[in-house]
Amino acid sequence: MQSFFNLLLAVLAVLAAATIDRRQTAETVADSWIVRVDDDSALSAVLAAVRTASGAEAKHSYSIGSFKGFAFDGDDELVSLIANLASIHSIEPDTKVHASAPIINQRALVEQSPAEYGLVRISRRTTGGSTSTYDDSAGAGSTVYVIDTGVNTAHEDFGGRAVVGASFVLLEPKADFNGHGTHCSSIVAGSTYGVVKKANIIGVKVLGALGTGLNSGVLAGIDWAINDAQQKG
Repeated sequence: MQSFFNLLLAVLAVLAAATIDRRQTAETVADSWIVRVDDDSALSAVLAAVRTASGAEAKHSYSIGSFKGFAFDGDDELVSLIANLASIHSIEPDTKVHASAPIINQRALVEQSPAEYGLVRISRRTTGGSTSTYDDSAGAGSTVYVIDTGVNTAHEDFGGRAVVGASFVLLEPKADFNGHGTHCSSIVAGSTYGVVKKANIIGVKVLGALGTGLNSGVLAGIDWAINDAQQKG
């Protein structure tokens, strides 16, 4: 016991306790706490003191940039003891976290029947069947860059959701004179065969009418798409 008090005195810096957030909500986990300390050396000393005083061990320890700390399970008495140790920045209750996406069974689902084999297959875990089931959001609001031979923006399957972005094919207009880029764009977001039927398409042309191009052009297309996406946020 004496050794514990010697260690405790060594890490005590001030009489005032660290800030303890004791707010309780429906998401608070009982007797589970997150402690932030000032630095790595303080973390080692605090963990040793807690271990000696109560036998408690940290569930997790953290060293994320300037954030140093640990998580532990303990009652109010142990929390108060830790709060009085030196270099304790703060103590707060552990809380539950949740994914922001709604639960799948709360979403509106759309069924396409009959559907092509590929759509049927990716919408179910088992083989067979002839219908495709997908979330009714269907990628609305998202944008896909198709780096290929371009895209036929006038095709009815896109419903005005496809636009020409840029072309890196010399001596040829931006239009798709091959069809492969339009085909791939339709698989992505076409209203009939598309996986995300409401997504937007930006065609980036790096291959010409014969379906050929240069690596330098492909790299330029990738670079353009990345920069365009970043600029648009």
